[in-house]
Amino acid sequence: MKYLFTLVCISIFFTSTHVDAAVLDIQQEEIAEQGTLVLTVTLDPQGESINALAATFSYPTEYFSFVSASTVGSVVPLWVVQPKVSKSVDFSGLSHVSFEGIIPGGFDGIRSPYYEGLKPGTIVQITLQPRKVGNPSVLLNNIDVRKHDGKATKLDVKEDILTVSIEKNNIQSLPKKQIPKEIKNPNFSPYITQTDLVHDGAYVVMMQDDTTQHSVDHYEIVETSTYNPSNVSTYRWRTASFPYKLLYQSRNTFTHVKAVYTDNTFAYATLPPVENSSSNLTISRILVYVIITLVVILILRTIYARSPRYFRKKN
Repeated sequence: MKYLFTLVCISIFFTSTHVDAAVLDIQQEEIAEQGTLVLTVTLDPQGESINALAATFSYPTEYFSFVSASTVGSVVPLWVVQPKVSKSVDFSGLSHVSFEGIIPGGFDGIRSPYYEGLKPGTIVQITLQPRKVGNPSVLLNNIDVRKHDGKATKLDVKEDILTVSIEKNNIQSLPKKQIPKEIKNPNFSPYITQTDLVHDGAYVVMMQDDTTQHSVDHYEIVETSTYNPSNVSTYRWRTASFPYKLLYQSRNTFTHVKAVYTDNTFAYATLPPVENSSSNLTISRILVYVIITLVVILILRTIYARSPRYFRKKN
């Protein structure tokens, strides 16, 4: 039986615009039907139940600019590797979007009361911006699909290639990059835990993010000695994966965790230091010693002030 990842070109969205262009003398030039290309990677189990999958989507950077990779509506609930474009381009001029996910309980197709049988499910939607006229191909390779049979049996899935026709009127420049917008996401819940099974019992940050309205691009973390909400944007954030081992195991710092989403939004949460950290205990001890010392000095001064020797000196 044949199992296929299918790479489906959903649509090219076009918006009609009229642009007045001045070239020596004033003429009106109409630039119509400009838009982005949306490609959807789907999974058709062909009668089997699928438990896990991984693949790489590749496209030629000569012909496309990357816009986004969305997992909204995906049949994959748990991502080991979130779909994300590579920062480098290989020797063949290709950029890659790799992803790896798990489907607990397995997936055998989409059911609906409005049709009979099962339909393929969406894995990820990738949006590209055409930048050059031609007939380039996009590729889905490095495919690894596992059955939900208790043994994670690997299925033989072939690579998929799709050729796209780009015409001159499909090309437009990308809009200027906008400043990311902060959102409040109640489903974004990082937490700190400790177990002998992870990093030899060190404190680590774990993530619980059950949001379905936003697709995660990546996570970032920073640890600071102080916390001022107005200075969050100036922190030196670093990209992180989970479980993340804390740099300061004494738990005396603020740990800030940020989720960066593909729709140019982000949410962040701050985990405060613990009250019984080693640093706080040291400060507490110092304060206790200072208070005890002051009390002793006051007692000694009181005793000395009431002594006969003090009165003789005063007289």
